Amino acid sequence: MKKTIRFLLLFMGCFFFVFTRLQAQQTSDSAYRRPLKTVLADVEKKFGVQIRYNEKLVANKYVAYADWRYRPTLEATLENILSPLDLKVKKQRYL
Repeated sequence: MKKTIRFLLLFMGCFFFVFTRLQAQQTSDSAYRRPLKTVLADVEKKFGVQIRYNEKLVANKYVAYADWRYRPTLEATLENILSPLDLKVKKQRYL
């Protein structure tokens, strides 16, 4: 009887461990997903520009495969990053 209970507890523990690990695994989509705010900060550094945006507009938005969206020009990069999120850029020049 004790062996059966011990085996059952061990089996349930292993099953629980494996089940929770399977639930927590990342997919390729979630592994390469980055917050929009972080991506915009990287773009600012890379191109030496300042990007002004409404905090509420970028909150809780993520860019899938962000590292693959960078292009040689600022305009192309912003287009690649923002278009999947239905966002656009409005250029402003400050001296």
